[in-house]
Amino acid sequence: MGTYTTERIIYIDTLRAFALMGILFVHVAQLYNFYNPAVDLGYYSSLDEHLRRGLLAVFEDRCRTIFCILFGSSFYLIMRKQSYTTLKFCWRCVLLMGFGLINIEFYNSDFMLCYGMVGIALALLPIRRMKTWMLFLLAGVLYGVQFVDALDYTALVFPEANYLTRHTGDISLAGYLGYPYWKSLTENLRMFVPDLFTTLSFFVFGYALWRSGVIGGIGSQAVSKQQLVVSLLLSGVVCLALRVVVGVVGVGALKPLSTLSEALLYSLLFIFICKHLPKRVAGALASYGRLGLTNYSVQNICGPLAVIAIALPLKLPFYAVFCGAVVFYILQTVFAVVWLRRHKYGPWEWLWRWLTERCSSASSRS
Repeated sequence: MGTYTTERIIYIDTLRAFALMGILFVHVAQLYNFYNPAVDLGYYSSLDEHLRRGLLAVFEDRCRTIFCILFGSSFYLIMRKQSYTTLKFCWRCVLLMGFGLINIEFYNSDFMLCYGMVGIALALLPIRRMKTWMLFLLAGVLYGVQFVDALDYTALVFPEANYLTRHTGDISLAGYLGYPYWKSLTENLRMFVPDLFTTLSFFVFGYALWRSGVIGGIGSQAVSKQQLVVSLLLSGVVCLALRVVVGVVGVGALKPLSTLSEALLYSLLFIFICKHLPKRVAGALASYGRLGLTNYSVQNICGPLAVIAIALPLKLPFYAVFCGAVVFYILQTVFAVVWLRRHKYGPWEWLWRWLTERCSSASSRS
C-alpha cells in the first residue's frame, strides 16, 4: 500500500498542474465553445487551424481523465484521516458543486458540478471495505455501463438535444453575460450527464491505483530511470494497439478505454520529465497544482470573457490566442508560487477547507 509522503504528493501536484494546462489548451482550442458556425473565423490561416486541431488531438479528454484519476487518488488520501467521515466528504463535494455553480455563470462547460455529484457517489460506495482487485473490477463494471443501451438516462432527463445555445446566439459580451443562468446550467448538465458513469469509473480507478501502491511507487525515488522507460514502452504498445483497434478496425466503443491508456502514458511521461527538471521548476508546477481549484476557476471565468471581449472582436489569429493562454498559465504559476510563500492554501482552497471544517464542527455540536 502506498505511503503518504511529501515527495509523492509533490508528484500528484505537478501532475495536476499538467492536467490543468492541457484542459486550458483544449478550452482555448475550442475558443471556450465559441468555435461554431455562428462565428466567422475565415481569417484563420492554415497554421492556426493545424495548431488548433493539434491541441485537440493531443490533449482533448486525456487531461480530464488524468484529473479524474487524481480525484480518486485524493479521495484515498483524504479518507485516510480519522477526522474525515463519509458525511464530511459528501459535504465537501456539495461545496465543490457550489463552486461549479458559480463557474457556470461564466462558462457552461465547467465540470466541477459534475465532479461534486460523482464525488458523493464515490463516497457512498463501499470501496474502503473492498479488496484492491475488486476495486479494479468495479471500475471496469462502471465503465461498461455506458454501453448498455437500455440505460439511456440522458435522453429521459434531457429530451432536447440542442445545447450550447449560449454560444450560437448573440456573440457579444453583453449577450454572453446576459444569457439566462438556468439555460447555462441545463447545458452544463446536458453535456456531462452522459459521462457520469465513466467519470465515476475513473474515480474508482484512481482510488485503486493509489491504494495498490502504483501511483505512490511511481512517484518514489526508488523507481529507476530504466523502470520508468520500460513502463513507458509498455504503455506505448498498449496505446498503439488500442488506437489500431479503434481507428482501423472501427470499434468506437473502446475509444474511452484508448483515452484512458493515453492518459496513463501521458502521466508516466510527465513524471519521467519531472524527475529530470530543476527543483525550482518542479516546485513551481507543484505550487500550481496545489492551487488547482483556484486556477481552474479563474481559467473558466477569465477565458470566456477574454475570447468574447478581445479575441473575437479584434479577430486575433489563433496562434495569438494560444500564446495568450501560455502567458496566462505562466502568470498563474508565478501567482501560485508567491501566494504559497505566505499562505498554506490557495484562496478557493482555503474557503473550501474552511467551509468544510466549519459546517462539520457545527453539525457535530448539534
